[in-house]
Amino acid sequence: MLLDDPIKKSVNSVFDTLNKKTEAYDLLNKYKNANIDYVKSQVENVQILGMSQPVKLADIYSTTMISTSIHRRLYSTEWAELNSERRYEKNAFHKSTVRADDFIDKENRIVVLAGPGAGKTTLLKYTALSYIDDEIFKKSNLKKKKVPFFISLPELIETGLSVIEFISERIKIKTHEYAIEYVKHNLLKGHCVVLFDSLDEVSNDHKDNAFKIIEKFSQCYVKTKIIVTCRVADYDRTIEGFFEIEISRLTEPAIKKIIKAWFRGSPKKARELINHLSIDKDVYSLTETPLLLSLLCIQYANDLNIPNRKTELYSRCIDALLRLWDTSRGFRRDSAFAALTDDRKAKLFSDVAYRFLLETDGKYFFPEKELTIFIAEFIQKYAMDKGLAKEIIKEIESHHGIIEKFSAESYSFSHVSFQEYFVAMAIVAKRKELEFFKKNISNIKASSIIIFMVSLMDDPTPILNLLQQRSTLVGIKTYPAMSSRTELLSLLYRCMNSGVCISYELRESIYKHIAESQIEMSKIYHESSTFPIAKLEKDGVRHMFFYIGKPRKTLEAALLAYRKLSNEILLSPNRIYSDIAVTVIDTHYFGDGRDSKIIETSIRSCLLVPLVGSIPKKVLKRLDSINDLNKQDSLLAKIGKENTDMVKNSYI
Repeated sequence: MLLDDPIKKSVNSVFDTLNKKTEAYDLLNKYKNANIDYVKSQVENVQILGMSQPVKLADIYSTTMISTSIHRRLYSTEWAELNSERRYEKNAFHKSTVRADDFIDKENRIVVLAGPGAGKTTLLKYTALSYIDDEIFKKSNLKKKKVPFFISLPELIETGLSVIEFISERIKIKTHEYAIEYVKHNLLKGHCVVLFDSLDEVSNDHKDNAFKIIEKFSQCYVKTKIIVTCRVADYDRTIEGFFEIEISRLTEPAIKKIIKAWFRGSPKKARELINHLSIDKDVYSLTETPLLLSLLCIQYANDLNIPNRKTELYSRCIDALLRLWDTSRGFRRDSAFAALTDDRKAKLFSDVAYRFLLETDGKYFFPEKELTIFIAEFIQKYAMDKGLAKEIIKEIESHHGIIEKFSAESYSFSHVSFQEYFVAMAIVAKRKELEFFKKNISNIKASSIIIFMVSLMDDPTPILNLLQQRSTLVGIKTYPAMSSRTELLSLLYRCMNSGVCISYELRESIYKHIAESQIEMSKIYHESSTFPIAKLEKDGVRHMFFYIGKPRKTLEAALLAYRKLSNEILLSPNRIYSDIAVTVIDTHYFGDGRDSKIIETSIRSCLLVPLVGSIPKKVLKRLDSINDLNKQDSLLAKIGKENTDMVKNSYI
């Protein structure tokens, strides 16, 4: 037929077009998948300092919060305006805190700033992972999918390639030379997010070039989303058109989530660590950055005794910030001051902490001018020009983050407990331990320094003996006096639990004193016809109390101090103390008077319940005997059963 040939040609033309479209679609998928595979290999795992193998980022990541207020650029008056009641707290500047993924979704040009180990690279990696993993994307607050290109800026600078060439080279390995056209097309259409990581790790000689590359790339591809990470101290100039945000410190829910992720296979360990953090504000302060929280989890996983290894924990954290964090990633920052070794920096931190906390008016935040003068005097001792002081401060902040800018005109230690640790080091080095202790024995604010101090001393016997004498409850009649002595007992227990170097005889004597003091405490309560009963709950020990007549107004404050001691013992368990306390309880005579049953229940429950953290089976056996004693008393029997059930379900 005459129409056969035209029809055949037409049909063939349609199929040719379809084939070309299919081929083009397959080719685009090939480029896309090659990039996904490469980016995934870069971002899906994180190698955490101290671990022998990487972990899945998605398993340990918690939502990053950011602030649009860069605290180091604010002046004191602005701090006061931000929050007059909390301006001396590190988190005060997070008034404008939002989720990072919310901000990333809305803005096209972002610089992410933070200190060492605060999670800059982790945020960037998780952002890339969110765009290539459908499940993670759904959980995020990102609205529109993007093609992520993850670029290590130091690596880019080292290659000498342009940004497009750098991206294309990695896709080309699995496709072919036209990968560059795929990259250009996506960049021009605004389908991409380019993630420039570690601007701070670019060497000083190439830093200007790195800024120029980012600025030029930003101008060429106006539709493309661009995110840059940099340590806050190294970001000494701005990139035009970029929003600057700062990573907030980890929130309490985030800390708990990360700990639970770390100990996914052992929820009991996670619960124990979280419980300990609830009473140890020093160690808790270390959890505000992912790096130090990871170090904490590693140590807890290895020896399960944070209190006894507390000084070692701080030593490791300082070492990580001084040396290990950068070198663990194959990077060592250039230093212009070879004479200022890491050991001398540690000495400098110790002297700075001592100078501003003890020789002035207890300063945790110090003016830049005063700090500069002090460091100038310090470096002269090592034959360094005092005119270098400002540059040294800048380098220390940039490299280590142990001292950082608190506001535009002042500095502070990045964690309050770092300053207290360094102060303790200085006190021990100057042999002023006893002088400091006598002056501050009743100063609750100095308790952390005292605990660090005794754990660093070769022989803290004189201080522990004095603390034992001052915490005696023999002869005490009033609740306020008992309350203050109970605070000293808590301090003594914490000191003993910090890994002190003393004789076994003294250790045994002090632990016996702590146990017997609680019996003395009970006697004071009983004389006013008040009978506290320890109740074990999920978040620690609480004290119910029975009384005859009207209780004193000061009872609540006294019970609060006792609750603090009980929870110190529960959440920072010590086997030696627990065994000695059980012996004290077992050998104590309760009498056979009218109130002997309630007195025995009161004393035994208050001393035994806090010991379940270290000797749960021994405690359970003795709590069962208390329950037998109170079979005929429905209320006491109910409390006793709840205690034994809690021990069985949570500790055995």
